[in-house]
Amino acid sequence: MGITNLKKLIKECSQQVSLKSCKGQTWAIDISIYLYRWIHSTNENGVLIGILKQLKMFKRCGITPIYVFDGKPPPAKIEIEKRKERHESAEQRLKESISIISQKLESIGTDDSISMEYKREDIEKIDVEGVEVVEIEIDIEELPKMLNEMIFERDDIEFAVKKDLMDEIEKTQRIHRQMKKPTSQHFKDCKKLLKLLGVPVIQSHGETDPVCAQLIRNKKVDAIISEDTDMLPYGCHTFICGLKERSNTVYKYKLTDVLNTLDLKMTEFIDLCILCGCDYSSKIRNIGPTRGLCFIKECKSIERLLIKIENDEKMKNKYLCNEKFLDQVFQARKAFIEADIGQLVLKEKYVWMLDVFDEEKWKELCLEKNLKEYENLDDIFGSVLLKPLPLLQLQTNTLLNYFAITNCEENKN
Repeated sequence: MGITNLKKLIKECSQQVSLKSCKGQTWAIDISIYLYRWIHSTNENGVLIGILKQLKMFKRCGITPIYVFDGKPPPAKIEIEKRKERHESAEQRLKESISIISQKLESIGTDDSISMEYKREDIEKIDVEGVEVVEIEIDIEELPKMLNEMIFERDDIEFAVKKDLMDEIEKTQRIHRQMKKPTSQHFKDCKKLLKLLGVPVIQSHGETDPVCAQLIRNKKVDAIISEDTDMLPYGCHTFICGLKERSNTVYKYKLTDVLNTLDLKMTEFIDLCILCGCDYSSKIRNIGPTRGLCFIKECKSIERLLIKIENDEKMKNKYLCNEKFLDQVFQARKAFIEADIGQLVLKEKYVWMLDVFDEEKWKELCLEKNLKEYENLDDIFGSVLLKPLPLLQLQTNTLLNYFAITNCEENKN
């Protein structure tokens, strides 16, 4: 989730930089953020296609990515429970909407029966939060096309009836898309693809955030890429966001700039992030980023703020919090400052190991995942001139040739 509305508070600290200006850098990528984006692609292999396009972008700009995968979330992460509640609520709404469509179809009457049964996927397909993935018997996205001749092209059915049915179908589609999440299989497929291409991969013991912070503190990477601003309270000194497929720029935040702009110490900044809203704690009602900043500057800590609220009857009635709030604050601080990264052993250096490429296994993956058009990578990246890497000139793999990309104009000179 990140820190609620923190970007609004630190907007002036962001720098828009071009990807080309980051040439030669190594970035740690919080991949779960992008999996959630790619999973909503209309292509059935949107996740793998998305990661291939991202790799192409990084290679063009001379950036070495390290993909960091989430492990099991810590028990203190209350956001997981909130997500499960939202998922269960959406599941109930999906059931109700499917039932309404079935009733409408029955009342209209059709020559063909359509199965609108609701089902759960098998246990192998669970999302990263342990919530079972829900699907329906037919593809809800294809339902309007299926019903076109059966319902929508019939002259004996009133327009209002057709519109009412279409509105309900669109509502069901929206709910179904909201519930779509990457499964454990998506994560396995991504790891398999990355390892085949020799891209560095790190599997976190728990959250990716503290692992990314450890990487940047140990100077293994130059920046962290994520859309979650909680990378900053974890201590990531260079945080980059706004990475998009068709954009040549990103937004960079330096932790020192953030602290100087807000005029806070690191411990005070962490308390501000907790007040704004984070994954490990509930909030104090009626306190957002701006008011939270004022209170932290005045009180220096959440404990002193709670004392101030307790001693003022008017404030006590306005700024309400959960009775477990202070315990959650301690847990949140511990998560940000002393996060458990397990037995993570960092390598001396992370590099893109192109010489491990296995062309046969790559073809097998393309066949298995219906990615036949991506089998020859030279065909995908035809907009750049390919030339062999000097140290690998004896290698003739198309993939090795692809990764040694240069600008066409530079090569002409």
